[in-house]
Amino acid sequence: MPAFAASNAIDGRTENAGHGDQFPSWGPDKLRGLWWKVDFGRLVEIDKVTLYIRADFPHDDCWHSATIEFSDGTRESIAVEKTGEPQEFKFEKRTVSHLRLIDLAEDEPLDWCGFTEVQVWGRDVYAPSSPLGTHVQR
Repeated sequence: MPAFAASNAIDGRTENAGHGDQFPSWGPDKLRGLWWKVDFGRLVEIDKVTLYIRADFPHDDCWHSATIEFSDGTRESIAVEKTGEPQEFKFEKRTVSHLRLIDLAEDEPLDWCGFTEVQVWGRDVYAPSSPLGTHVQR
């Protein structure tokens, strides 16, 4: 269903006080073992993630904790609050090509949880250019 596609969490929309097509988000209903990934397609240097959870309370619930897993193999545990406000998670700068949100934990019984927007803050990392006119012998 398009209203719940994973790409909704990187579409720039942060309106999170409702549900349905007007409030796109990602959050497969009542499942364990979920993860969400963003692949930057290049190396980036990052130091902050901002989460907007879907916050149509009491219709929605929220995960209370998660882990940010970086492509360099490092991890950061985060505590997620039940709020419609943006939640910032700062960490030491890392150079990565992707990150995943894993270990999404919620209380029993499982209920609807979702991300409206995931913002990753940093900058592109540019590879040094090769000298022009050089040739590789094979």
